Amino acid sequence: MTRAYSLTWMKCCKRGITEDILKNLINKKFNKSMRYLYVKFF
Repeated sequence: MTRAYSLTWMKCCKRGITEDILKNLINKKFNKSMRYLYVKFF
């Protein structure tokens, strides 16, 4: 594995991990707000 290739792979890997974390956080916040709205209105 060349150095440039490994660097780009690390960048992609980091991006993928941060995207997963952001998605999880958004999903959790969304679920909480949806649950709150559901409890409030129904």
